[in-house]
Amino acid sequence: MFKNKFMRLTAVVALASGALIVPTVSGATTTTTVIQTVDNAVSGWNNFTSANNDYRLGQIMNKLWPSTFYLDNHGANKMDTNIISAATSSIKAGVQKVVYTINPRAVWSDGTALNADDFIYIYQVSSGNTAFKDKDGSAYDVAGTSGYDQIASVVGSLPKNAAGAALTCSAGSTANRNAGLCPNGKTVTVTFKANKPYPEWQGLFALVPAHIARNVGFNTGMDNDADALDNIVSAGPYKLSSFNRDMNTYTVIKNPSWWGTPAKVDRLVFKDLGSDANGIAGLAAGDYNVFEPTSPTKAIVDAASDQVGTVNDEMIPGYTFEHLDFNQANTDLKNLKVRQAIAYGISRSALIAATVGSITTTSQLNNHIFMSNQPGYKDNGKAYNIGGSSAGQKKAKDLLTAAGYKWGTDGYFHKGSTTGTRLGFDLWTNGTTARSTEAQIIQGALRQIGIVIRLHVAPNGDIFDAGVFDMVIFAWVGSPFLSGNADIYGCNGGNNFNNYCNTKLTSDMKAANSSTSFAAEAAAYNKADVTLWNDLPTLPLYQKPQYAAWTSNVHNVLVNPTQAGINWNAEKWTIN
Repeated sequence: MFKNKFMRLTAVVALASGALIVPTVSGATTTTTVIQTVDNAVSGWNNFTSANNDYRLGQIMNKLWPSTFYLDNHGANKMDTNIISAATSSIKAGVQKVVYTINPRAVWSDGTALNADDFIYIYQVSSGNTAFKDKDGSAYDVAGTSGYDQIASVVGSLPKNAAGAALTCSAGSTANRNAGLCPNGKTVTVTFKANKPYPEWQGLFALVPAHIARNVGFNTGMDNDADALDNIVSAGPYKLSSFNRDMNTYTVIKNPSWWGTPAKVDRLVFKDLGSDANGIAGLAAGDYNVFEPTSPTKAIVDAASDQVGTVNDEMIPGYTFEHLDFNQANTDLKNLKVRQAIAYGISRSALIAATVGSITTTSQLNNHIFMSNQPGYKDNGKAYNIGGSSAGQKKAKDLLTAAGYKWGTDGYFHKGSTTGTRLGFDLWTNGTTARSTEAQIIQGALRQIGIVIRLHVAPNGDIFDAGVFDMVIFAWVGSPFLSGNADIYGCNGGNNFNNYCNTKLTSDMKAANSSTSFAAEAAAYNKADVTLWNDLPTLPLYQKPQYAAWTSNVHNVLVNPTQAGINWNAEKWTIN
């Protein structure tokens, strides 16, 4: 998702604002650089916490922290053979076991072997088991527990060195919670709870360096900028080299400890774009090479088309959707009739027409779980297609009247009496062109049904971390995996920002996560989606296209429809 929080600034290396970084020559050596834009600032370094669960940070960390599987540009699962050489899943007597064989050459950039301990640690962190605590004794702040909360044990075995020679299992320790688990093992056996199989097991085990996180703390220990170059070690083709918080510039270079095929480009620089409106002009001017806007617009696409021979671009349907969230900490928004009235008052078609409708064909999204082109999609929210029409406005006013609000002579609903406080809410966005347009349309539409909307702009992190919003527009960046929805809509889910809780829905989604087939899982999640439409904690608006543009001298760029983002294959990029 597009979310970050403010944190303390420690500038490590400064890069001139707006300066073009070009290949430089030192003796006979040429250093190649590709500059990718990021939207606004990022903060922290641990993308697995709810505080830093941020698409932009994910782009920086993509080629540093490893995963057992990755999603390609078709949204397909691929095993990363640089990290694991094999992975098998079996179910016997209702118990699922997954066995991973770790690549014997895999090593963190500080020289520490990647081993079973990294699997053991991330499982314990993400399990939701309150017996596992962070270094300071606090509960883990993890973005999601789906899948991990169904695991009974993670155990290492059969350790071997890079030459294939058998070693002896380390005893582990009680302090590290890995006693008797063979943490130095190069084979990992994951056993799920009885009758709790996990069909999306390939989506588990994105890894953090356990030997560091355990010592400095998972929640905030790795967010210390002063120690970032020591703490943010890599088990990928790149490693963190420098960053400048003042200018939101982050640089990664080839990881000298990398055992896989070396990256083609020596250095990737992530540079704050400031505004999507600067994107294509910045490419043409050479300020950066790869641009992925938060919300593509007709102006952006047209500008790219004007740069024939200079800029390439691509647009595909994405696993990302724009939505309007209601914070039920607000007394009025806790009332279902009020949320329903707002949904009936808004023309989602008008929002589409004013934004992505000018560059792609899409319609109102009527599912919280599935995208319209995704297997399993069902139109469960079509009742709200009349939003913004005269029929929708009448239904909205009838709902507000039934909820006890009084229509005043000033054309607004009031609380308590026709002259009481006007019914109104604070609507927040991060201020991008598309979001500002959407907010203004929503403001005007709700004025028509007698609701005051006050518009505010702030970075997403300030909005979410302070909990200041009544309503907020943002996007979930997703994937073909369904199980993560339990962390968004489930009671106390790591990404549940709306103070929404339906215990039966939470139970239903957890049950769906133990399905033995995609068909069963999809049916269960569509049942959950019907509940979400009945409860309306959020209003899906539309599926967003995934779009990127890049300078024509950069090659092998492929747009990815999932949360993996544009640089999912950055190690294969080349520049001339």
